Amino acid sequence: MILGLLSARAQRKDRDLMAKILVIDDDPKMLELYTEILTGAGHQVLIAENGTQGLARTDRGPELIVVDLMMPNLNGYDFVKQLRSIDGHAATPVIAASGLSTGEWAVRAGATRFLSKPFRAAQLIALINELLVSGGGAAA
Repeated sequence: MILGLLSARAQRKDRDLMAKILVIDDDPKMLELYTEILTGAGHQVLIAENGTQGLARTDRGPELIVVDLMMPNLNGYDFVKQLRSIDGHAATPVIAASGLSTGEWAVRAGATRFLSKPFRAAQLIALINELLVSGGGAAA
C-alpha cells in the first residue's frame, strides 16, 4: 500500500513537470531531434524555424523555450532580447543552445541557461526539469 502511494506521488510529481515547450531552430533535423526527445519525456512541443516565427508562437503560452543562437532572420540573441520585453515572458525560462558559442552572451542577453551542442538527451531533460522545478532558475 505504501509503495503504491509513493509510486502515485512520483507519477504525480512527474506529471507536474510536463510542460509546453517552444523549440526554435533553423535546422529541421534538430527540430526533429528536440521533438523526439521532448515528446518522449511527455512534454508538448511547439516548433519554430527562426526567431521571428518563435516570437509569433509565444502567444501560445510556452512554459519554457529552447532557442538556437545561430539562425538567419532573427538570431537567438535578438530573440531573447525581444522576448524579455513581451508581457508575460519576462521570466519565461529560456535555454540557449549552440555549438559555436560559450553562452556568455546569451545569458547576458537574457537567456536563463546555456546548452552546448552536441548534447545528450539526458542533459536536455535534466536541464528542463531543473528549470521547471525551480520556476526558471538563476542564469548560469
